[in-house]
Amino acid sequence: MDKSKKYSLRNNKNKQKYTRKNKQPQKTKKYIQELIKIYPECQHDNAPCQKYEGNVITYGEMEYKGIEIFAKNSFQFIGNKSKNIVFFDIGCGNGKIPLYMSQFPAVKFSYGIELVDIRYNKSIEIQQNLAKKYPEFTKKVEFIHGNMLEVNFTEKILQHQCIIWISNLCFPAEITKQLFDKLAAEIPVGSVIGCSKYPEFLPEQTRFESVKNVDIPMSWNQTGSQVHFFRLL
Repeated sequence: MDKSKKYSLRNNKNKQKYTRKNKQPQKTKKYIQELIKIYPECQHDNAPCQKYEGNVITYGEMEYKGIEIFAKNSFQFIGNKSKNIVFFDIGCGNGKIPLYMSQFPAVKFSYGIELVDIRYNKSIEIQQNLAKKYPEFTKKVEFIHGNMLEVNFTEKILQHQCIIWISNLCFPAEITKQLFDKLAAEIPVGSVIGCSKYPEFLPEQTRFESVKNVDIPMSWNQTGSQVHFFRLL
């Protein structure tokens, strides 16, 4: 084989490698664009309060720009470069954050927990629409219809470190305490939790280290509402 043919074959192989390497980021971008197209902004609903008496079902969402900021900080704090992180959105509403987080190679599974029927159903609808073109992302997502305090996190996590988002701004202090106590018992050391209201009891909880407060755009505050990040020790 002459030198020109050898060079041509080597050049073609390099092109194939480059194409494979860059194909995934392009598809990831299109996946997020499709998610935003299907669900462009926060959609409030008329969930019947009497059906969920005793539970806080006030609704608001993290903006897409906010999710980007949340993800960047979470990955930085967790310090885990492997592809074995499990994400949880506790009170996921219409499901956009778990779906968004599934784009990252480091996220092995992405869960959303939602009590309200209409919101859970909406998240499934969006997931099914996205799955037609982007099953490699949506297959990592599971929506759980039920009470957050009844979910067995240990079974879902399988010892993987977690990134957890809790929109607890309207939660009573006791509910937040119960949830943090449950997480402390069920998720691995090194996991990261972000929440929208600083838990009143946390100074006494030595297993949680406060790492940073970050302003993140929300549907109720476009300029940024404070999110408190903690690491489980």
